[in-house]
Amino acid sequence: MKILISSFILFIAFGGFTFAQMLKFGPDCDIGMLAPNFTLTKLLQAPSNAPTTLSALRGNIVVLEFWATWCSPCRTAMKHLSVIAEKFVNKPIRFLAISGEPSEVIEKYLLSRPNKLWIGIDGNHEAGRLYRAVLIPLIIIIDKDGKLLTVTTDKEITEERLDALLAGKSVDFEPMRILTAEEIFRKESLLIDRSVLPSVIVKSHDDYGGWDSITIDNDGRMLTALARPSALFLEAYHLQWAQIEVSDKSDKESLSQDIYFVNIILPKGDKQALRDTLKNIISRDLHIDNRIEKRKENVIVLRRIQGTSKPILSDALVPIFKYDRTIVTAVKQPIASIIKYLNTMFSVPIIDETGLKGEYDLSFSWDLLKKTGLEEGLALLGLEMVKNVEREVDICVVKRKVTSSN
Repeated sequence: MKILISSFILFIAFGGFTFAQMLKFGPDCDIGMLAPNFTLTKLLQAPSNAPTTLSALRGNIVVLEFWATWCSPCRTAMKHLSVIAEKFVNKPIRFLAISGEPSEVIEKYLLSRPNKLWIGIDGNHEAGRLYRAVLIPLIIIIDKDGKLLTVTTDKEITEERLDALLAGKSVDFEPMRILTAEEIFRKESLLIDRSVLPSVIVKSHDDYGGWDSITIDNDGRMLTALARPSALFLEAYHLQWAQIEVSDKSDKESLSQDIYFVNIILPKGDKQALRDTLKNIISRDLHIDNRIEKRKENVIVLRRIQGTSKPILSDALVPIFKYDRTIVTAVKQPIASIIKYLNTMFSVPIIDETGLKGEYDLSFSWDLLKKTGLEEGLALLGLEMVKNVEREVDICVVKRKVTSSN
């Protein structure tokens, strides 16, 4: 069975958050203020008379975890919280794990990964929006009076600290702190010695929880990345998420969870040499092996709409490519950039059959609330997606190397 790698701790399934909002997580209220109330659409693993509204839990300390089935750090957090929850049975503490995924997805997940937590289904994404659950796992503690106590991490939740809270004592929790990519890049850039080239730096960075960030400068001399091994692999081998298969399920978490800062500077511009160096880093420093297999798979074909005119080649001086959920800015870009964007939304390979070989201005936006919003947005560019088409594609089978340190 194919195991696809998820590259984000970001949980946009709770609602339409923008990239800027991603940097603001947790409830939009101050510590000590009344925590925003919400109503869940369903509760699992809770008593039949358990309330679905937060306000009805007043008198209890409430430990919230916002999570998703695909989020490997969330699973680690849930396992820890489940162990803690067992020690507080019949005490006024409620452990509530909230997901915006469909109930049937959660129920199937719990069959193979049981735990002792109440599971809240946030079918309307009300809780996720109120608590800005854009970075997960997100752990929030609410006191007996319904006031926000802290936004923290699962490691801060201990039996001793919860006992102290029940006894009415003041407890200090380390707040959740996530550095932005810009902060880390700025810090690391001061340590780079540019006098000796080529320069290669590889560092583990577990203090970052945002998007994978990989940039190559215009002249092809420098690659800078803050990303998980899975995303580094895609950049090095020019593959899509759906073309990566992890051969050993135990490898999946580390490939999609560990975060590395990578900086490569070459004496002269050569983008292919940058990617070849990144391949060596993946093999030598991250201890990852791979092999390519040809397979017939169901794919999405991106093609030009019949009868539409071919786009005009861009005359822009500076290439720009960025996207913010439903707004794509693509100036002087190949069609591969649009496919890169579409890859964030689909779990099957997307094949380019547009015949467009140059660089074009391909910016567009679409309506998230419309079922055909994306299709209508692409149509403005003269493009359409044809789904459930069979094509032969490269599948890259990935496996961690066995080393003496493993």
